[in-house]
Amino acid sequence: MEDGVGSHEGVSGYDIIGQPITVFYTHEDHQRDQPQRLLSVAATAGRVEDEGWRVRKDGSRFWAGVIITRLQDDRGRVRGFAKITHDLTEHRRMQQRVEERALELEAANQNCVSWISSSPSSWQRSLMS
Repeated sequence: MEDGVGSHEGVSGYDIIGQPITVFYTHEDHQRDQPQRLLSVAATAGRVEDEGWRVRKDGSRFWAGVIITRLQDDRGRVRGFAKITHDLTEHRRMQQRVEERALELEAANQNCVSWISSSPSSWQRSLMS
């Protein structure tokens, strides 16, 4: 058994193999029938990728990148699904920080433009050249 099996979700591979993957989805995802929709896409298309909040065994949440792949028998009948989960929580935090900083810089830039626009025209010519 691979060491990484179930590590993001806080369960061992032995605990989770054979269990429905829907146990890792949030209450909100269940209300929107998201787990079933993803399984339907994987069953039809062979695989599906998704990003979103997932729930660990202890109830804490983490941002996950998930790939669900259809498992089939020799006749092509769906036998189950395999799921690979990547914990992207830190990546998401960093991405949010970058987006926040970009907004701050855009606001600062707008303040500079407004200040230049309200400056005497002789200043504007020297600042813009």
